[in-house]
Amino acid sequence: MIRLSQVGKRYGDRDALRGVDLELPKGSLNFLMGPSGAGKSTLLRLLLALERPDAGQVEVAGINLGTLPRRQRPAYLRRVGAVFQDPQLLADRTVYQNVALPLQLAGYPEPAQGPRVRAALGQVGLAGAEGRLPRALSTGERQRVGIARALVHRPALVLADEPTGNLDPALSAEIMGLFQRFQQVGVTVVIATHDVDLAQRFSGQALHLEGGRLVGRAALGGAS
Repeated sequence: MIRLSQVGKRYGDRDALRGVDLELPKGSLNFLMGPSGAGKSTLLRLLLALERPDAGQVEVAGINLGTLPRRQRPAYLRRVGAVFQDPQLLADRTVYQNVALPLQLAGYPEPAQGPRVRAALGQVGLAGAEGRLPRALSTGERQRVGIARALVHRPALVLADEPTGNLDPALSAEIMGLFQRFQQVGVTVVIATHDVDLAQRFSGQALHLEGGRLVGRAALGGAS
């Protein structure tokens, strides 16, 4: 599903990534770990085709993202879901409207949007919340809306950057549990996190980055 070959990315005089080789199979759950500045977010940005590598190749499902024409990027992103620490919901739009936004941008007809939005909200435990505004939601509920928005177009790949950074331990475990459920139905999931203890509760693999290099990987048995 994902293949990185000798990938490097440089900002000014700093190497954000150096010589990264990595293969991740379809339907795997992967945790990117390491201190701040290790390269976790940079790797996710490359996988989102927000930036191009300065060296090496980044491939997702056979697509070389380093040479992907700009006009083809929207079609690629329709196959990817992105979740961030701050879900950045539109405050003046309902839960339904926030979740439906990717479908609208992709040109889905209105009748096709409703079933997908309701299914996505049901997957994250927010069935019936379609008419609420973000200000009426808890922090955990807002993050769930962000996850539903990332999943509404049924992506093959989900990328998450510190998705539990603003949540308490119990809510963090619930959110990570959602990601594992998606992985169990064949979605490839890559999560950048500082929370080593939380990641160790789930079956998957830990990918350790340090100084822009992939310095280790280990299987996680999971205790959840």
